[in-house]
Amino acid sequence: MKKAFPEDVGVTRIVTPLNNALINSPTQVKVYIKNFGPQPDNSFINVHYKLGLSGNITTQLYTGAPILPGDSVLFTFTTLLVPPYTSLDRLCAWTSKSTDISLLNDSACINVNLVGLPEYYFMQHLSVYPNPTNGAINFRLDENVNDAVSIEVRDIVGKAVATLQLENVIGGKENQIDLSNIAPECTRILFAVVINLEQGNS
Repeated sequence: MKKAFPEDVGVTRIVTPLNNALINSPTQVKVYIKNFGPQPDNSFINVHYKLGLSGNITTQLYTGAPILPGDSVLFTFTTLLVPPYTSLDRLCAWTSKSTDISLLNDSACINVNLVGLPEYYFMQHLSVYPNPTNGAINFRLDENVNDAVSIEVRDIVGKAVATLQLENVIGGKENQIDLSNIAPECTRILFAVVINLEQGNS
């Protein structure tokens, strides 16, 4: 049965994260949904977001009050955006509903700087100091790691500027990476140390 009035909603802006934001930890995604139609609408509005290269789409149903004609509401996804890789990429968000009369105003996109942290939860046991630095960086793990470890220091745009390979890590022992030969503009803002566990030899 055809609706008595046209329905037309869409995402007009991504509020969080900001355009060109650095994302190096799980981040909340917030968007504005606008009702372009002539009547209040909250009927079966699905809201989605997706990273350009990831292939994974996060979908959540809007369950708030009817959005008045011409008005917008702030919508917060409950699923956090976790950077799955290190890259410059696009984050897009959009709405979908079977009765939407226009697909031209459904979506909004921004650029994001991703720093993938595959060992994010493991890194909660990592101490890194000083941060920022312009000389050397020290790190210490709380627990022993019997596998080979690759440690990367990345600059403000996510480029690896230093790497240290260790056969194993002794819990509580301080390790150091010398950054004195790296240009100061790369090292004064230190934001990420990425630890990759190799297939180790215990």
